[in-house]
Amino acid sequence: MRLERVEYGAVEGLAGGEFRRLKQVVVLAGPNGAGKTRILRLVEGKARRAPDLRQQRTLLSKRIQSLSSSARTGAAEHRLMRDKAALASLETDGLVGERGRVFSITKALYSTRNFNNPSTAQRNVIRQADATLNKSGKFRNTVLLQIQRTQTRWYEATHQRFSGADAVRQEATEDYEGLKRMIGLLLGVSLDRSADGDATLFGVPLGQCPLSDGQQLLLCLAVALHREGATLGKDILFWDEPESHLHPAALTDVVKRLINATGDGQLWLATHSVQLLSIVPVDSIHFVKDGRVRWCGKQPEVVLKGLLGNDEQIARLSEFLGLPAQLAANGFASECLAPPDVVNTGADDPQTLQIAETLRGLRGEEPIRVLDFGAGKARLLANLADASERPVGEWLDYIAFDLEPDLACDGVVQDIYGSSDGRLFTKKADLRSLNDGSVDVLVLCNVLHEICPKDWPDIFGSEGVVRKLLGEDGHLLVVEDMVLPQGEQAHDYGFLILGAPELKLLFGAPEGSILSDSRREQRLQAHLLSAGQLSWVDQKRRSESLHALRERAKDELKRLRREPQSYKTGRLLGLWTQLFANCTLAIEEL
Repeated sequence: MRLERVEYGAVEGLAGGEFRRLKQVVVLAGPNGAGKTRILRLVEGKARRAPDLRQQRTLLSKRIQSLSSSARTGAAEHRLMRDKAALASLETDGLVGERGRVFSITKALYSTRNFNNPSTAQRNVIRQADATLNKSGKFRNTVLLQIQRTQTRWYEATHQRFSGADAVRQEATEDYEGLKRMIGLLLGVSLDRSADGDATLFGVPLGQCPLSDGQQLLLCLAVALHREGATLGKDILFWDEPESHLHPAALTDVVKRLINATGDGQLWLATHSVQLLSIVPVDSIHFVKDGRVRWCGKQPEVVLKGLLGNDEQIARLSEFLGLPAQLAANGFASECLAPPDVVNTGADDPQTLQIAETLRGLRGEEPIRVLDFGAGKARLLANLADASERPVGEWLDYIAFDLEPDLACDGVVQDIYGSSDGRLFTKKADLRSLNDGSVDVLVLCNVLHEICPKDWPDIFGSEGVVRKLLGEDGHLLVVEDMVLPQGEQAHDYGFLILGAPELKLLFGAPEGSILSDSRREQRLQAHLLSAGQLSWVDQKRRSESLHALRERAKDELKRLRREPQSYKTGRLLGLWTQLFANCTLAIEEL
């Protein structure tokens, strides 16, 4: 049942007005004293009278039709005129849909929420937890007792030794099943029973269940609606200023649940909460000011001005709501003034798993020789050792290179191989002492973005040390976190995170030659390049790669600016802004 339209005259300081084309949700928004509560009460009264008016109109219409189709005496003609006048004087009910009930949430929830624990209540107290206790504002004090009473009554009436009438058993069963259904609908949890006879929610006796404010209110509402015989799916509910009853976070959840539960019914809300307005359909909002109501479905800014005062206040609120994104973007930018930090991870590190799976696919009978380029603390070796089912030294011939190695690197290598001699290098020139083509896989794990593009041709060029060590049969494995967890200034141009398209251009890799593995929603990427298929890096390829990265950064910035702003989008805006700026600087100077 819904009110599709409502008309009312000037009364109680209200100007006459009307609502038309009403839908499932109707919201009256406006400042204090605007007349929201008076209009809500007036509409509620009309809703309560509407079913009776509809019945009266139906009876009068049938009688008029009967009198009009039959021969009429003077008395009959008089009755016909009287009935037509009576029909014309009746208010139009404005109702659509199957008949339901009208329920005031405000009245049901005005009293305290101090719940009595049914586990400690005497049996006779539970039995008395009936509608009579709703008087004097005691309803919410007796909510748990009423639930326990309803369940206990059902349990006893359905027991095999119950000797009462079948009608009593059926009534108790329907009563309990209706309560269970209402609680499940509003709280999304099943009402159950423990072996000790306690009613339970979430597997915990009612009196011990740690319900949040929102859950307490929903439980009260479920019991109240059940006692009124409400079904929600076809009822009209009225709630004046729900923000007065709930914490903002709980308010959002409760109202969303009510909207979902009303179905073919209707929910009327009076509020001055901007947060509440943000979760209801825009076309449901009506603005109330000085006793007048105005539909604002296409002009929500009218409501914001009415609630906040003026454009300046709206701008301030917008700035405040955007603070998380701004703080995140600014925070990332400030981090980009500091050098890179070393991140410690364990054997379950997803990037380590990516590398381990790639190496497993390349291993033969002989140990695979891996050069960890930019080894840092040798966390890759340590993690592979922890994750390996057999001693890592039996299948991995590990070599570490870092211009500024951490002391821990030497210790990790010694722990596994007994000595770091011939396995730890700190100068690129020293790497040339290794035989050509002696490295099977050169791993760049979160390292390539820290290498200055000035040095790319020297390190990765056709005469560079990487090509010399890999030969024709080796592989280059580039692993990157595409969403840098912390900003950094790794070199003159900050940092540059290359994806598969940019790597293809940089190394001149043929189409389809790069094997990529992406995880965590494309965030963690591992790219395997076969050395024999690469043309290697020169100034032209470097320029093409940087231009491609800058275009991708520009596209990402455009996309992010269209999305709702949050802390996450703020961090991403900071990341791609830095990448765009870093690429631009590198392109102009190289």
